[in-house]
Amino acid sequence: MTSSLPGSPLFVSIALCITAMPVMGRILLDLKLERTAVGALGIGAAAIDDVAGWILLAGTISIVTSGFDGWAVLIQAVGVWVLFLVLKQLVGPWLRAVWRRHQHAGEGGRMPAGFLAVLLVVLFGAALTTHALGVFSIFGAFLLGVALHQERSLVRAWRETSAEFVRVALVPIFFTYTGLRAEVGSLSSTVAWVGCAVVLAAAVAGKLGGCYLGARLSGQSGRDSACIAALMNTRGLMGLVAINVGADLGLLPREVFTMFVIMALATTAMTSPLLRLWLPAESGAGVPGISPGRTPAPRRAEVSPQAAGAE
Repeated sequence: MTSSLPGSPLFVSIALCITAMPVMGRILLDLKLERTAVGALGIGAAAIDDVAGWILLAGTISIVTSGFDGWAVLIQAVGVWVLFLVLKQLVGPWLRAVWRRHQHAGEGGRMPAGFLAVLLVVLFGAALTTHALGVFSIFGAFLLGVALHQERSLVRAWRETSAEFVRVALVPIFFTYTGLRAEVGSLSSTVAWVGCAVVLAAAVAGKLGGCYLGARLSGQSGRDSACIAALMNTRGLMGLVAINVGADLGLLPREVFTMFVIMALATTAMTSPLLRLWLPAESGAGVPGISPGRTPAPRRAEVSPQAAGAE
């Protein structure tokens, strides 16, 4: 039921620690918590968690695809680092300069077709480079995003251009693909379902327990700590991406892959109910399922006029 590859334990640890920051952001918007201290702490912690998780995942992929050859791993690591430096120091500044010229030429906030074509060529080139290095292509796209994220108007235009297509076409295709690979029927024994329960319990205990304890140690109240822990327990799309990578590498057998898919979906589904249960009542005005109470509302995160204008 478990893979014999030495990289499996490390990958399992990474898959359990991933947090889905985009899904968390959507939940915070739906519950009108995006400008509270709880929301700010949750998003900040998720960002750090995801960056660390993706770096560790890239390292695990490099180790596995190199056949555990130390020199091959070193070559892959150097190659990825060189690619990141090229994107950060050369390609990124050039693309941002081209974008600013489009803005000064009166293009407004929209993304011109010519610039979009150039951006896609660079995006696919970065993805193909990491694929050629033996690291999954998604890391090339991730590195390009890191190199461009500081140009807020470009980020906003990219979202406006691609968000609907991604939500309507690509995300359903990915979920369908994952669903076709997950065979619930493969969990045909009591031992398999017990194993699934153990995976789910480990995932929930690690996130809820660990993040609650960390938040309490940092001085947060009990309710705020519980809400932050519930947010960090969200795995969503990011978790499914990592799980599919593990399956492609042969690190997750069919039964274990199905267990992890169930875990990712279950931990995402429980986030909103847990938040409604633990949120202070005054913070839930207009949110169904939150009854009045006496607990004080979470602190609002301070947003400067400049930041508000940038958003």
